[in-house]
Amino acid sequence: MGLPERRFIALALSFTIGAGTQLLYLKWKQPELPPPPCYSPTLVALTVEVR
Repeated sequence: MGLPERRFIALALSFTIGAGTQLLYLKWKQPELPPPPCYSPTLVALTVEVR
């Protein structure tokens, strides 16, 4: 098995694990809490760079 096949299998496996955890997260009964503030990744990166 070559490198491209191994990369594809790793990608498919990580996608499957990610999708499964996302489904579990959506089905999980969460307490009624306000949503956390949404920060833009670019804004966070710029804030970290400036410091």
